Amino acid sequence: MVGTLSQLVTLVSYGNAYLRGREIGSLSSNSEFQFCNTVEFLFPKPAGPWFGKELLVGSPLKWLETLKDRKCTRLKLSHFPTPNPEAPDHMLAAFVGGGGQSLIEAAFDSNSDYWAGKWEVTNQKAPDRKIWRVTYNVVAKNSKSTSNAAIDLQGLRNRLEKTLLEIRDFAQKHKVDNFAAIFQNGIDCLNSASVTEKSYHKDLVPDGWYSLEAEQLLTAASNAWVFGGMGSWNDLGFEGADNKIYEDLSAKLYSTINESIVAAVNSKH
Repeated sequence: MVGTLSQLVTLVSYGNAYLRGREIGSLSSNSEFQFCNTVEFLFPKPAGPWFGKELLVGSPLKWLETLKDRKCTRLKLSHFPTPNPEAPDHMLAAFVGGGGQSLIEAAFDSNSDYWAGKWEVTNQKAPDRKIWRVTYNVVAKNSKSTSNAAIDLQGLRNRLEKTLLEIRDFAQKHKVDNFAAIFQNGIDCLNSASVTEKSYHKDLVPDGWYSLEAEQLLTAASNAWVFGGMGSWNDLGFEGADNKIYEDLSAKLYSTINESIVAAVNSKH
């Protein structure tokens, strides 16, 4: 999973735990922020003499405190495909701002605000590798909330497993065994009772916050993420009809992975 998305997952999951009264610390030591020198949140100010100006909050915890003061009821993760993309979303997922748009929804009693992150390299040669400045902005205010309908985790699990089996078999057929092993790992995560041991992101979500079913889905989707730049699954190509199968399976996996991550994260609030 790319860092831009994994940080959103962390903000939503820990944020909901905080809104429910759980102690989460400052998040400054969380691995999803380890390469960030700054993480800021810009609140549009209300109408009045300062209308149009922005209120800066300089940490995730301060952001959550402000949301709680404003009676935020829950946070949700959303992902939207790119409309009319010049290239398929999975091919651009490794680039900052590519691969569709992921947002945090901050829900209130009758409406929601939607937040998007902007990542900028501000210190390329930082010795501690903290090269990124991340700024979260409200991109839609007092907007319609998304549905709170029950999430069918089992149905998604079945679809993800089916897609992983198909793409694993394709990888095995074409002897790209390193990727076949990654897809098999995703399948194994869906059936593991100790799924946190298999997770690359050890502190992605709060311990014990989610059901085993949600953790299996989230870990499988995270570990099966193969969409990067040079040397990644996106860098492959095949002859004839097999290349069309490769493209279709890749797009299907990317869509199902994003849907699975969103569903797992939003299953507990």
